[in-house]
Amino acid sequence: MSYEPSVLYIAVDGPRHEMDNIAINEFKEILSKRNFNFKLVTLFRKENLGCRLAVSRAIDWFFEHEDMGIILEDDCLPNKSFYRFMELMLIKYNKNENIGIISGNNFFYNKVHLPYSYYSTVYTHIWGWGTWKRAWLGYQSSGISEERIEEIVNSKFPNKVERCFWIENVKLANSGKLDTWDLQWGFFNWEKNRINIMPCKNLVKNIGFGFDATHTKVENSKLNQIETNELDFPLIDPPNLIPNPLLEYYTRRIFVKISFLERIKNYILSKMEKII
Repeated sequence: MSYEPSVLYIAVDGPRHEMDNIAINEFKEILSKRNFNFKLVTLFRKENLGCRLAVSRAIDWFFEHEDMGIILEDDCLPNKSFYRFMELMLIKYNKNENIGIISGNNFFYNKVHLPYSYYSTVYTHIWGWGTWKRAWLGYQSSGISEERIEEIVNSKFPNKVERCFWIENVKLANSGKLDTWDLQWGFFNWEKNRINIMPCKNLVKNIGFGFDATHTKVENSKLNQIETNELDFPLIDPPNLIPNPLLEYYTRRIFVKISFLERIKNYILSKMEKII
């Protein structure tokens, strides 16, 4: 089964250097030669905003036109069942304001087998995801007080190591010292006391690992080894949308242990890039 959107929005950050400019012009030429059966809307920035502003403002722009939709960054490759899953979940939970996002990710390495098609969690995976305008409105990529960050994270997580991890990283992203937007998005959902939907199988492969990546520089990362699997339909709904403590424990280990080590490696690699 193939899926074709009714409208496709493409946002491209401005070039950092001449090689970026060449690549963007080549991409524009490819688009100009294609005949699409759907409406294509594009946004090409003239100046480079960086990851934090370029992505978050592109999502702002998207929701100026749509009430719900799927967000895919350029390094996220979904499988066939991803689109059907997203469509069904976005429609099913459209009016449920307790849910912040529908994700296409499952980082359990096929070691956790669930009797239902998806589960709920407080964590936010954004390698292929969808949400609603009503959930995105109010998002801030900066300007959050440090006291507010500490208050929300401390109230959300019982584990001290995890609290320190999130407080530090959300503060870094909020200040711009860490050029990303997703930590603020996760924080916003915690602040609104929302849960998120994750599939029982991984539906999206991140193909952007490597030295020249923005954040996923560690090519031998465990997260780079996760393959995709097709979901079975019709979907089997879980008995409730209460996060399972055991699944939350597994996810916490992924975020805190793997993310912490890889952020250190990424930092070292970014410094090496500047030297080179």
